[in-house]
Amino acid sequence: APAAFKGNKKIKSVALSNDVQYVGGEAFRDCEGIRSLSLSENIKAIGNSAFSHCRRLERVTIPEGLRAAGYSLFHFCENLTELLMPMDMLYLGGCPYGFCKKLKVANIPNCVTHVDLVWFQCNEKLEILTVGRNVDVLFCPSECLRELYFADPEGWYFPSPFIQRREKPVPASTLASPKAAATLLRKLAREHTSILRPDAEVENYWLEL
Repeated sequence: APAAFKGNKKIKSVALSNDVQYVGGEAFRDCEGIRSLSLSENIKAIGNSAFSHCRRLERVTIPEGLRAAGYSLFHFCENLTELLMPMDMLYLGGCPYGFCKKLKVANIPNCVTHVDLVWFQCNEKLEILTVGRNVDVLFCPSECLRELYFADPEGWYFPSPFIQRREKPVPASTLASPKAAATLLRKLAREHTSILRPDAEVENYWLEL
């Protein structure tokens, strides 16, 4: 149910049984005592902000069967160090990892297209990132980024300040190398810019950055 345990400070861990298929919006929001979370193998969907502000949460187990999750899913889970969503899930809302200040390993599922500034807001310690095949705009501000894995390193461009024009392509060989790709994204983040694909919505991209 939505907000079922919201604000409950006594819960230390959550292990959902296999008969649970849905977690409602804000179900465990502000449960600041939770340190570990294990979702049901049969879980299919999670509502908006279901686990946001669980500030002591350290470990999360997310099964491959999860199909959809709302926005701000783990917002302000400041002690999480690793968060891997199923790459083939069908929907993931925006800003799932924002303000996870200790996050070091994360991924962007194939269903996501637009990764702007708010996706990794205050994720300064992020080191390893995997990017799904349908992302068309990527901005990652972490200065600690050291490995960046692309499902599809082909067809990326540097943006131009002129709407609907690309300056030049990003060499696929650069993005095929996790370390070289990470170095490039760190450089671009310092310049407050990023990379995108030809069919990306450039106008919206510039507005959001």
